[in-house]
Amino acid sequence: MHYGFTDDELDLARSLASVLSAVVPPHQGEDPDSGGTGVDDRLWSELTRGGWLAAFQLKDQSVSRPAMVALGEVLGRAGVRIPWVNTFGLVLPLIEKLPSEVAKDLLAALGDGAIVTSPAGGFNQEELVVSALKGGESRITGVIPFVPYARDAQSILALASGEDGSPLLVTIDTRANGVELRDVHSADLLNDYADVILDEAPTLVVSADYELLRDEIHNAELQYSLFLSAEAIGGLDGLLTRAIDYVCQRHQFGVPIGSFQSVKHMLANVSTSVHSGQAITYLAASAMESGLGMGPADVECARIYTANNYLHGSEVIIQAHGGFGFTWESGLHIWYRNAMANYHLPNRMRSLASLER
Repeated sequence: MHYGFTDDELDLARSLASVLSAVVPPHQGEDPDSGGTGVDDRLWSELTRGGWLAAFQLKDQSVSRPAMVALGEVLGRAGVRIPWVNTFGLVLPLIEKLPSEVAKDLLAALGDGAIVTSPAGGFNQEELVVSALKGGESRITGVIPFVPYARDAQSILALASGEDGSPLLVTIDTRANGVELRDVHSADLLNDYADVILDEAPTLVVSADYELLRDEIHNAELQYSLFLSAEAIGGLDGLLTRAIDYVCQRHQFGVPIGSFQSVKHMLANVSTSVHSGQAITYLAASAMESGLGMGPADVECARIYTANNYLHGSEVIIQAHGGFGFTWESGLHIWYRNAMANYHLPNRMRSLASLER
């Protein structure tokens, strides 16, 4: 199904898939206990310097939100080691709403291949406090938990509280004094995480506009949830393709195991989950874009549905591979572990409630 996408949008998705197939090597069953290996610099540079950021920018809206979700599916299907969910879901929508000079600098850094990251799962104002020093310099203290690719990032975009409790959007240079990174060992092999401990680290306040922070952070977290759904759909669809290839090649009793009714039913149910997930997520994206319907509620429904089915469907795919599915050589554990991380990231947006308190 094409869900009403234009020819240009379909061509864009095919072009992205072509770029990934040329740059991303096939997964070779990495040791799940070995930890992460950092960002795929070559791919990130290819996407950012190759102009792909424009396809995910809401300001110019050259690509519809449902088409952005479809592009996210392509990335999820490939299993890439880049911070695309956080960057395209949280960071980029907020940068576009910042004062022009600040936005210009951050977009230029991203376009040059830098990583600007943010906390996984959304923003929490209560975890950071900014204090003003003489001369106008600001310092920040607190902990930012579970930040993807913090060690590879140039800066972190975070929500903090001023001395009077007012919300502030800040950026923190990961190389500055007072910044300590502590690796977090996660099941997810497609993302590296670290807790960021700040002890009077220098920080730049990029916005103190309450209305901007209340509305735009909430909108960005909805966009982030759409991309988590896209990751789930794409990841499960990629696993399904692998499973279909496997059951058509693997023979038992002289016939492909894919000819057995029980195996057919297993994979048919997974296929139904993929297509249903696409339908509900595209509906949510369309509702967010048009302002009609129940956009935030639709996004939440899509998030819960796709996260549940990504995890359950991954388990079914492993079963379809039999004993081979449990080995590192199969590579299935890469997406299964990503499904666990996707499932356990927050299903509720926290920052709006935090700002309203």
